[in-house]
Amino acid sequence: MEKLDMHTRDLTEEKFRKLAALFPNAVTETTGENGEVVRAIDADVLRQEISAEVVEGAKERYQFNWPDKRKSVVLANAPIAKTLRLEREKSVGRDGTPGGIDTENIYIEGDNLDALKLLRETYLKKIKMIYIDPPYNTGNNLIYKNDFKQTTSAYLAISGQYDDEGKCLVQNLKTNGRFHTDWLNMVFPRLKVAKDLLSDDGVLVCAIDENEVDTLMFLLKNIFGMNYDYTLVTVVHNPRGQQGTNFSYTNEYAIFVYPTGLKAIADKLIPDDEVDWSQFRNWGSESERTDAKNCFYPVMVDGNGKIIGFGDVVVDSYHPDAQTEIKDGVSFVYPIDRNGIERKWRYARQSVEGIASMLRARKTAQGYEIEIGKTFGVLKTVWGEKKYDANEYGTRLISEIIPNNGFTFPKSLWTVYDSLYAGTATDKEAIILDFFSGSATTAHAVMELNKSDGGKRRFILVQVADITYTGKIQR
Repeated sequence: MEKLDMHTRDLTEEKFRKLAALFPNAVTETTGENGEVVRAIDADVLRQEISAEVVEGAKERYQFNWPDKRKSVVLANAPIAKTLRLEREKSVGRDGTPGGIDTENIYIEGDNLDALKLLRETYLKKIKMIYIDPPYNTGNNLIYKNDFKQTTSAYLAISGQYDDEGKCLVQNLKTNGRFHTDWLNMVFPRLKVAKDLLSDDGVLVCAIDENEVDTLMFLLKNIFGMNYDYTLVTVVHNPRGQQGTNFSYTNEYAIFVYPTGLKAIADKLIPDDEVDWSQFRNWGSESERTDAKNCFYPVMVDGNGKIIGFGDVVVDSYHPDAQTEIKDGVSFVYPIDRNGIERKWRYARQSVEGIASMLRARKTAQGYEIEIGKTFGVLKTVWGEKKYDANEYGTRLISEIIPNNGFTFPKSLWTVYDSLYAGTATDKEAIILDFFSGSATTAHAVMELNKSDGGKRRFILVQVADITYTGKIQR
């Protein structure tokens, strides 16, 4: 027996869907009569769409807007009556001693907007790099909730909206009439406060996928303005692909934000086995010592074959009998060819130290051959190497460290590592901030980077101590 439908058709909903299908650009989110945010049809857009003439209305201007934007600005600026409290029992010292507090790294548990406001008191313009991996707004993510329903006095007193169970994270479903609005209200004030922490030469990197990449780009430009450059990097994080209806998704994105006019992004290092090496000694015409007086000097190589410096220019007629002479265990290599002809190096003594990282010493029967190769290159906007695979170098890596950890879709360690290198290669004592910490891959990447180049970078991580309804910790 068929069940009877005891409800009449919702004609309003049907009409809305029909209009949305005909005029998708007229679908918006707006504030209703009771102050709630609802989806709606923009009457001005609709009138223009069905008119053959220009319809008069509000003056057009380039802008990025959404319901509650002004309230989000107030939220970012609102003071809070909170402080940070040391939890010694959770702290670990430099030598791994539980309870030690001599480390210079900081991990904060709590609402990240509160944390950012508190950090602003001490770290104003002192953060060299911010790396964040916020919720992507896929329709299943948990986000900080704030629908601005509280009174003005309460609104100014607190910075978060908590549910009846005291949780500040809620699931943002695509069926939510405030789907984009709630996500923007969450992201905007946090990025706005974070900008105050960034140094004048600082770099921000924000990971995102196709769901909100365009929205986030507009949002960042709205916050940082025209004195910054914005570069969208495509990261192939899932080469096997995530099956969709029409496409298999293999990539996500990283938006780099950095001051215009500065060399803010470091060049990418090229492994030795991929470098095209050639002689540092000149050859052919105009390659002899007499052709450039400042290009005849020794390159000093230690007993391990490592270049350790450069000697003074030889100004008299003296030179060793061979290409290489050894003094106190150090080889002094001159630009003398196998036939004993004094030639010159390709760079003068006063400029050679600027390209020292491009040189290497290769052992030969005569001593050492000094070679030059391009060991770095400008970063490309597509990162497709295997090391960016989030399954191999994210999920599996964390599972090896912490079995049954509950983290979903952590970043590849090397995606974060290369991002941090790009922003801090020239500042090995940089402070790096991540206020969507999740699995703490940023902390891991900072440690790896310091280990590789002897840096003393420090990190500040923030993560809300919320457990979701699935029992898993979300990014």
